[in-house]
Amino acid sequence: MDVALVDACFVRLLADDNGARAALHACHAAGVQAGSAAQQWVAASGLLMGIAADFADFRDLAVATSHFAQGCASAAAIERPCDRLRIAGAWLALPSLGHGVGHGDPPVSAARDEVFAALRQRIGAATDEDLLLAKLLVDHAALQNDAKAVERVAAIVQALLQPGSPSAASPAWQGRWWLVVAQNADYFGQPAAARAAWARAQQLADQHALPRLRFELLCDELQRALRAEDSAHGERVYAQLEQLRADVLPGRLRNGLRAQAAWHIWRGEYRQALSRIDLLLAVCEDVQVPARDRGSYAVQRAYALTGLGEHEAAIAELHGLRPLQLAGQGDVLEALIAMACSVQALDAGLPTARALMADALRRSQALGFNRFLLPLPLWAARVAEVGLDDGVATEFITAAVRARRLRPPDPTREHWPWRLQVQAFGELQLRRDGEALRFFGKLPKKPLELLALLVAHGAKPLPLAVAQQALWPLPEAGDAKASLEAALSRLRKLLDVPDAVQLADGGLRLDPRVVWTDVAAFETLAQRWLALHTQQAEPVAAAGVAQRALALYRGALLGSEPLSAPGRLLREQLARRHAGLVIGHGRDLEARGLWSAAAEVYEQGIARDLLAEPVYRALMRVQLQLGERAEVLRTFARCRDLLASVLGVAPTQETCALREAAAGRSLGL
Repeated sequence: MDVALVDACFVRLLADDNGARAALHACHAAGVQAGSAAQQWVAASGLLMGIAADFADFRDLAVATSHFAQGCASAAAIERPCDRLRIAGAWLALPSLGHGVGHGDPPVSAARDEVFAALRQRIGAATDEDLLLAKLLVDHAALQNDAKAVERVAAIVQALLQPGSPSAASPAWQGRWWLVVAQNADYFGQPAAARAAWARAQQLADQHALPRLRFELLCDELQRALRAEDSAHGERVYAQLEQLRADVLPGRLRNGLRAQAAWHIWRGEYRQALSRIDLLLAVCEDVQVPARDRGSYAVQRAYALTGLGEHEAAIAELHGLRPLQLAGQGDVLEALIAMACSVQALDAGLPTARALMADALRRSQALGFNRFLLPLPLWAARVAEVGLDDGVATEFITAAVRARRLRPPDPTREHWPWRLQVQAFGELQLRRDGEALRFFGKLPKKPLELLALLVAHGAKPLPLAVAQQALWPLPEAGDAKASLEAALSRLRKLLDVPDAVQLADGGLRLDPRVVWTDVAAFETLAQRWLALHTQQAEPVAAAGVAQRALALYRGALLGSEPLSAPGRLLREQLARRHAGLVIGHGRDLEARGLWSAAAEVYEQGIARDLLAEPVYRALMRVQLQLGERAEVLRTFARCRDLLASVLGVAPTQETCALREAAAGRSLGL
């Protein structure tokens, strides 16, 4: 075997040389001419390892697989340990490259053990080839969902990548390795490890001007922006991906195109998403990506078509995958098809929709597949809502909603698997994952007061300066900034819901994807009622919205809890809003001649705010209309006594005039 030629080919492969594949083919041909089965076998191994290094360019996969099979059949003697490891690396790659070899086949398991032992016995620093072998080993473990095996390999390689090692791997391969670690840590739910690995890869990309690594990092960054629903950051990353496209080989564009398509789907730009996916599929043709490996792109295309309402085309796209998806993947595909059919029926308002939805949810539940309709959170939420209302797969849906932070179609809906629910009207009540939060010992006043301010601000960020001034208004209060940070830390620990309190745009806010508050729901419904009222919409619909809003107002913000000046102002504003809604809804009922119903609304309004003089006045006016003069006098007496005892003021002339009318005197109006 011409070891110099073989090693030179692997050097080109590891250097990401565009000519490495042709060199390996030439090496194989030279082995044929020289009658060296060993050289042919190792050259074929290099071709397979090169394809599996990044799954970007699958051209000649069939030829490489055939050559490798011939090498295995030859059972040629392989003298050098490095060449034996190259053959083992190819065995690890094969299950990911075709259906002919399984992850648990004996040669694959033997190769896994051989590569793992070789890495563990390394002394000093890792080489580029070591990192490629480690990457193949991690891919093998990850595809079997073996998180522990992935962690073991990562720990071994990390020990070999110590700074200052005399023969360290190249910056390019170190960056690629840390990206592999980050992606697997993210997949297996280890966010801290993922962030640390991403940071190391980013540092290498910046220090050594590595456009390919930078492109891959941006693909991941766009996905994270999507999960965080950070539109501004996502747009910047999207533009950077576009700028780097010219520096990336066609096969490696696939991750970027897929990430961009996902971004467009999330933004509801389904036509743009289809354009990206169609370009992605064209690239797949150019680099001969196997049909079975294009399945995720077809699924993404089906999601874009669903977003457009082209349900028949979406279902046909999924049906086309049936011959390619086997075993467990086939079961997932059938669940996707069932879900697509149920969405079509729900969108069309068909009577079969709920039954189809129940079947689709049960299929997903049986597979533990909580990622149903993942790129379409609005549709996923509609499906979840139907399932919850019908009592189908309740525990499964509840877990999926909380894990994915799905918001209900109507964000004011209280009965939903919110991670955190805050009732701030009246006495403060907190529920986490449906269970009441109970405090033992002395209540943490400042964190809870901060929570009240956040609740009262609704979806608007609470500026940090406003929070500091509200909670520590006196100069002798010390470092208000440090005190706010401490209160925020204690509040987050108290709530124990990741990202419930967000820092964004120079302020704090409660994340509406995971936190429901009665204040935000009340204000949304009040605005909804005002819009219906202004448009003179169906009075029954407007009345229903008003009733839902008023039911949320259980009393003043935080009841009788002492508040800072800004807190008191917010309490008064909400009280006025409540009184205005009570009177507006009551007047609508009066206009429809529903005098008794209007009186009941006013009575309930007074029960929740004993000092709302305009509501007393509205009740007195209705009582006069009903001829209940004695009730008018009693209502006036209640109003007068409470205003005097609590506020030290007398009723207005307008209120007194109604009392005079009830007593038989002239209204004077």
